[in-house]
Amino acid sequence: MKKMRIVIFLVVILFWIGLDILLLLCGTKAEAKERDEPLYIPMEATAYCYGTTRCDGGRVRKGICAAKPEWYGKMAAVYENKDGKPGEFIGYYECLDTGGQEIKDGKVLDIYHPDYNWCVVFGRKNVLVMLIDGEG
Repeated sequence: MKKMRIVIFLVVILFWIGLDILLLLCGTKAEAKERDEPLYIPMEATAYCYGTTRCDGGRVRKGICAAKPEWYGKMAAVYENKDGKPGEFIGYYECLDTGGQEIKDGKVLDIYHPDYNWCVVFGRKNVLVMLIDGEG
């Protein structure tokens, strides 16, 4: 019984440590408010597969997206928008590219994927985006 209590205690401690680390990585609602930005930013997401070069001259690759220039170098966690609340998790994407005016204005996040059919199936979705690192 004593061993079981110790195990439960350790699990609780590890949970809280993990939660603190997650909050540090993701930021908090208070930090988002300080940046004058919501924790989740509503946008539309599209997908692209053409082109080989990013705006900085680097190569495009799976796991990046085109976003507004101020987000360059930051990480975005993307969720489906379910009535203003995060729905299904779509993925993490590095903001390493920019695109047309809708993207530069921060209305659209364009996700790179090398497979044309994947991009067609993805289509255009209403999403919620949370910047994980940086100040947006």
